Amino acid sequence: SRARRRKNSRKVANQSMFYIGAFYITWIPATVNRLLQQTRGNSFFSLALLMALLTPAQGFFNFLVYIRPKYLRFRSRKKALHRQAQGTAN
Repeated sequence: SRARRRKNSRKVANQSMFYIGAFYITWIPATVNRLLQQTRGNSFFSLALLMALLTPAQGFFNFLVYIRPKYLRFRSRKKALHRQAQGTAN
């Protein structure tokens, strides 16, 4: 149905935004640091530290985004089972 396709499209759009967000979180400090090096001739230690911490973590961020749909399904099923158990307990 049309509503189902729209819902799936929204899910795909949200998932892609999380990947883009992970990319920007990882690479903005490195890009700003490099621009400062090129324009000023020096960089800030805090940016270099962020770059050193975030760049290797990109794979971890991508992993979190990758497992997000599975986690959301798991959480939804767990809530449904909990509601079902609450209904039968009364």
